[in-house]
Amino acid sequence: MDRDRALAEQVAQQVMNRILDAIQNDEVAERVISTWGGNMDRIIGRALRRLGFYVLIGLIAIGSLKLGLLDKLATFLKS
Repeated sequence: MDRDRALAEQVAQQVMNRILDAIQNDEVAERVISTWGGNMDRIIGRALRRLGFYVLIGLIAIGSLKLGLLDKLATFLKS
């Protein structure tokens, strides 16, 4: 039992050392940052496109209300 526990502890220490070595490697750090950066750029870009679309639709709606286009459309559909 103690031997198994000692072996498990040794394996855990080796795994942690390898993980820490990989994290400290510049190439791995650059890959992680570029991957996360690309994903964040895509998410932010998508959100900005949606926001722009909503603003455009809102401006069109406000403009049509100001010009009375919705009333003209309603009377056109009634006839």
